[in-house]
Amino acid sequence: MLEEHSPFSKHILEYWQRRNQDNILILMYEDMKKDLASAVRDIASFLEKNLNDDQVQQVVKHCSLIRIKFVYTYLNNSFSLNSGKVGDWRNIFTEEMSQQMDDYVQRHFEGTGLKFKFDL
Repeated sequence: MLEEHSPFSKHILEYWQRRNQDNILILMYEDMKKDLASAVRDIASFLEKNLNDDQVQQVVKHCSLIRIKFVYTYLNNSFSLNSGKVGDWRNIFTEEMSQQMDDYVQRHFEGTGLKFKFDL
């Protein structure tokens, strides 16, 4: 399924192997959903920018999925976003698709130290 459509694992592993380089920052979507303010601080630090707490909160506010949907709707851009909720894949994947994904992740990422989070 996934291998037919994308070099998904190769792409991710190339970055993962370089994760300790100064010019690479790896963030997990689930971590950002859990604590976006911390992710904003990590990004600012990576970019060597100092943000105070008010600035961090402004970035968090502007990055909310609801705000992004509003802006795109206001600009008359047509696109589709899912709910953005961690674990929403359960509403999209069948049991078979879920098993295929689990098998794919195990086959391509086992032993790398990379751990995917499918829930919070």
